[in-house]
Amino acid sequence: MSQARRREMVLLVSLKFLSKASEEFVIHGKRGRLGVSPEFGAYPKLLEVSMNAFRHAALGAIVACLSSCVTTPPKPEYEASRVVERIGDKEDTPEWAHADAAMMYEGADVAFIHQMSMAGNSRSEACLKAAELDGRAAMIRYIKENISASGQVNETNALSDPGYEALTAFLAQGKLSGVHVKERYWEKREESSESGERVLRMRCVVRLAVDRNTLEQQLREALNGGKGGNPKIREQLLESQKNFFENIGKEAPAH
Repeated sequence: MSQARRREMVLLVSLKFLSKASEEFVIHGKRGRLGVSPEFGAYPKLLEVSMNAFRHAALGAIVACLSSCVTTPPKPEYEASRVVERIGDKEDTPEWAHADAAMMYEGADVAFIHQMSMAGNSRSEACLKAAELDGRAAMIRYIKENISASGQVNETNALSDPGYEALTAFLAQGKLSGVHVKERYWEKREESSESGERVLRMRCVVRLAVDRNTLEQQLREALNGGKGGNPKIREQLLESQKNFFENIGKEAPAH
């Protein structure tokens, strides 16, 4: 039975009880005035006061009864997530898929870790492909943001510089070459939703890589592609690129 229906039934029963009890009380009162119960006939005001007190008590009982029927919904209970299936029936999640840093060095390569999640009934290959495409865009965005945020370049002053425009245009067009997928991984996880319900999600992680020398050369050529401009800003941009490569793997900004 629904909560609303239960409250409705309690209210109807309580009102019937109040109506019946009030009727009987008044009848006894009338008998008192007729002499059957002299105590009521001798004190008509007492009957009025008693009736009011009775009604208040009965209404209070109804409110209390209704309040007891209203239950506070329980707070959602969140359970720890657990992996129910992995790529290739692996027993554990590989260490690289838990990487704290988005970008790091792996030998002569610059690696970039990117992950995304989809509904649990998604195809694994579609999820991995989406993670790869989104990862390439995120990698370029990461490079641009970290070069700009290195502290060497005042982006407001550099906006009109041909070198800075050439570099940002190169990155915005996604022309970064030599980037390849080094490893892929997916897993299905059972997680708790905001309401506490258990839902199935697919988590896909890709590890992209590009040779460091190739990446440095492309960024330098893009910067030098803008002719003219302020030599000081050009020098600051080159210094920013140098700092970027020196700090790879030392921070883990969100991406």
